[in-house]
Amino acid sequence: MLYLHKANAATDGKGVSVSGLVYGWDSGHSNFNFFFTSIEEDASAPSLEVTPLSKTWAYNDTTPAEFSVTAKNGTWDYNPKTLAWVTISRTDNGLTVTPKGENSSEDAYQGIITVSLTPTDGSPSIYKEIVITQDKNNGGSGEGYIDVLDNATIGVSGTNYAAKDNITSSASTHSSAVYATQSAGGNNAIQLRSNNNNSGIVSTTSGGTLSKVVVTWNSNTADGRTLNVYGSNTAYQTPSDLYNTSTQGTLLGTIVKGSSTELTIEGSYQFIGLRSNSGAMYLDEIQIYWD
Repeated sequence: MLYLHKANAATDGKGVSVSGLVYGWDSGHSNFNFFFTSIEEDASAPSLEVTPLSKTWAYNDTTPAEFSVTAKNGTWDYNPKTLAWVTISRTDNGLTVTPKGENSSEDAYQGIITVSLTPTDGSPSIYKEIVITQDKNNGGSGEGYIDVLDNATIGVSGTNYAAKDNITSSASTHSSAVYATQSAGGNNAIQLRSNNNNSGIVSTTSGGTLSKVVVTWNSNTADGRTLNVYGSNTAYQTPSDLYNTSTQGTLLGTIVKGSSTELTIEGSYQFIGLRSNSGAMYLDEIQIYWD
């Protein structure tokens, strides 16, 4: 049995059976080269699935959240057993997590629950992380939070595209959202494109419930260039998720240079994705509103 890591997205970290394995030694680069004619997941191999992998509550929300755990050929457990601001209990199907009370602080509460599988066959343990967040108290003003993203916030300069993660808004109105981007910094703006299937902006941690997106177009953007706005209730991982119909979420609407600068969100969505519909575009600022 082989364990594949970062070799095949469908079998990453899972036990597989391999047919037609050929390997060779690359003496010039001191590497092994492997070629597979068939890769199939081994049903007897240990596996661990957790759904969802994140949850964000409003500051005064104490609604329990259910996390489904599916474990095969091993024993699963979780850590930590206790967190100061939530109660965690194990159920037949996974975990129930409940905030103890409203968040009265000026900072968001956040924690990570690690679910682990100890395989019965003695192979290495498998881990999944659940990120839980309770928004900071905004004083009950009902105004929500506004994240402001610009080129300085993202930190990419010039016309070379680069990936960035763990980005948060520095605005005083900011939410607890965390973003990942793949962009450039042409014209001292946020530069997005649609080729290579990887450029865009996504939230990897929710800031609450989306309510509106407002953009300030850079004058170097051609009229008609269109920004697609996606929403999801599953956390995005990278901007490339926006180019796959199974991970891009729901297209909530578009903002078009020359005719619009904002989009009001209808429906309840916890995560946002932004990408060019076609071609390059430059954005001086993006404001993301969360309830």
